[in-house]
Amino acid sequence: MPSMTTVKCHNKKCGKEFQARTADVNRGWGKFCSKSCKAKKQGRLPASKETRAMWRDFNREERKRKDQEFWDQMDEHEAIMDDLGETADDKWGDSGVYKY
Repeated sequence: MPSMTTVKCHNKKCGKEFQARTADVNRGWGKFCSKSCKAKKQGRLPASKETRAMWRDFNREERKRKDQEFWDQMDEHEAIMDDLGETADDKWGDSGVYKY
């Protein structure tokens, strides 16, 4: 079992003591008790709930937009295949392996 050292979290708002591996502390790691504490110290988490909610909503809308783009491209592809008189089975066959 690795040797452990008691370390105080470098996030001043937290300041909690926790156990870190001695080898990690010697490397300059093991400064924070958790990933969220490190993110707060580095300013990577938005400060307010409103800001977090805004980003969450933005990301949801962005995913919806990308999904819609994908399905629009699929519809366009199917329309081209119909114009050429081909079906999905003509290209993929029963095995699901692309024939060309």
